[in-house]
Amino acid sequence: MTYSHNTTWSGGDQYQIICNDGQFVVNKKEKTCTCRRWELTGVPCSHAISAIYYNHEKPETYIEDCYKVSTFLDIYSHILYPTQDKTCWPKSPQCPMIPPEVVMKKRGQKVRLRRKDATEKIGFCNGKVSKTGKKITCSICGVTGHNKRFHGHQGTNTNNDDNGGQTGTSTTTLPQDEVI
Repeated sequence: MTYSHNTTWSGGDQYQIICNDGQFVVNKKEKTCTCRRWELTGVPCSHAISAIYYNHEKPETYIEDCYKVSTFLDIYSHILYPTQDKTCWPKSPQCPMIPPEVVMKKRGQKVRLRRKDATEKIGFCNGKVSKTGKKITCSICGVTGHNKRFHGHQGTNTNNDDNGGQTGTSTTTLPQDEVI
């Protein structure tokens, strides 16, 4: 990965690394890189490795001590003493801890919409938008109270397909201020 990195010494322990990802600054003394991967993990990133190889050094010397085998052996060099069974533990003078009550998971499909109050108007129900409160206007004459379909039919007898093809004395009238 470091073969595609262009390394330039900037003075002191700082190096400028130009690669496909962008331009980065590596400080070997502080063990930092502007990509911050070296600081977060403790392992040199590809930019830092490029700067280390530029000086013909080994990247293993710049790894944090927590990753070294010698640190692992030092941590676990002491004896781990066995413990006794729970019945041999000393009794506590405090009252026993009460576990929380079991919460029963509700069955069925999760409610996705909030429950509306009885005074709220339903605007969207069963996939359809309610037209409650909307006044209709005719696109032909621009008057509110009827639409293009009923233009010219106010107050007249409709004997066509508007009432199912039946003849009768019913009239189709819509008041001017009626809300549909």
